[in-house]
Amino acid sequence: MTNTEQKNFNVNSRLDSLIERQKTWNEGSRKMSNQELYAVLAGCLSFVEDVRANSKFSDLEEELKQRNLKYTSSTSIPTRVVRCVFNTQERRVGSFAAVITIALRQSIESGKFISWINKHGGIDKTRRSFSKQKKVNYSISELGEIAKNNLKKAKALAIIPKASLSNCTAASNSGFVVNISRITANGDCEVIATSTDSAAIRNALASWGSYVEREKITAAQEASIREGVDSLNAALAA
Repeated sequence: MTNTEQKNFNVNSRLDSLIERQKTWNEGSRKMSNQELYAVLAGCLSFVEDVRANSKFSDLEEELKQRNLKYTSSTSIPTRVVRCVFNTQERRVGSFAAVITIALRQSIESGKFISWINKHGGIDKTRRSFSKQKKVNYSISELGEIAKNNLKKAKALAIIPKASLSNCTAASNSGFVVNISRITANGDCEVIATSTDSAAIRNALASWGSYVEREKITAAQEASIREGVDSLNAALAA
């Protein structure tokens, strides 16, 4: 996303645009084109991405209140957005929100969402596939690649000038280093050592890759559970 797009991002107009696209699908080719539905969901995913990137959570909450959308504090952002766009609390909306949640946690960009859904056989098959994922035994090198792909888009938590890394003299072939931080009494972190040792970096990346994979499975399971809870709440409110 460019700085111009970030600056001009408007919750109200984007929601209106998504609602119109949903109406076009629903009133026109609903039963003929799953691809158009996937395009609407890709738009919802893009909207959630932009809300996060621009910290527009309060704007979204205010907009949904203006539109009289009812939800609880535990209702996920994707579920809120999908309910607004499709103007219903039917069970299928839970499935739509679930696949968007899974896509977010799988780092699937909105531009690749449609091909991702098609690859996995549609909405329900995608949801079930990830909710039933079993643990896969990855090698250290595979976990390292998973970590690197995940960290490509990670925002910097802090920037330490090269001159301050007095004990770091050799360049890292991997493009990463390992920092050791000491936690102070007030909870701050003090970087006290930096290492370019290849084994240390390899192990650190493997550890992060393992964490990323665990989070993916947990997110898919949570999305499946949330779908059931949202469907139950909708049924009780009917």
